[in-house]
Amino acid sequence: MSHNSLLDDFVNIHNWITRYNLNLSVVFTEATTFDIEESELFLNQLGVRLDSIIIKDTEADFTIELDDTPHLVEIINSEIKLDSISGVHVNIYNSRLVRGNPLDRPLIIAFNSINIEQSTLIECDLEIYKLVSSNSIFRDVDISVDEADSSAKFSNCEVSGSISVENIEFD
Repeated sequence: MSHNSLLDDFVNIHNWITRYNLNLSVVFTEATTFDIEESELFLNQLGVRLDSIIIKDTEADFTIELDDTPHLVEIINSEIKLDSISGVHVNIYNSRLVRGNPLDRPLIIAFNSINIEQSTLIECDLEIYKLVSSNSIFRDVDISVDEADSSAKFSNCEVSGSISVENIEFD
C-alpha cells in the first residue's frame, strides 16, 4: 500500500469516525517496525482517541506514543523490542518484551489494569494500578504505582526486580 493511499484511507476513516461517532481500533498483524511507526504518525494526525490497539504475531522494535491514550492495548503472540507503550488497560499474552533502546528501559503504563499471561518481560518498568499475571517470567523488572489500593497478583510466575505496590500476592 502506498503512502498516498494510506493517507487517503486515514482521511476517510477520520471523516466516518467524526460523522457517525464511531470507535476506532487498529490491529497490526505480522507488522514490521516501519508499519507501526508510519501508522503512529497517521494515528496522531487523526485527532480522535483510539479505542484499542492490538499487536498480533509481530516481531518489531517500536514505541507507541499517541496523543490520546487508547482504552485497550493488547500484545499477542509477539516478540517486541519496546521503548514505551501505554493504555488504560494492557493485555500481554504469549509474548516476549525486551529492551529496545540500549539507553532507556522499556516503560509500560497501564492506567487501570494489566494482565500478563504466558509471557516474558525483561528489563521493563511497569507503572500500574492493578496487575494480574500467570505463568510468566519477569526478569529485572521495576513495578510501581502512585495510587493507593494498588495490587499485584502473580500465579506460577518467576519474578526478579523491585515491586512497590500496596497489596501483593504470590500463588
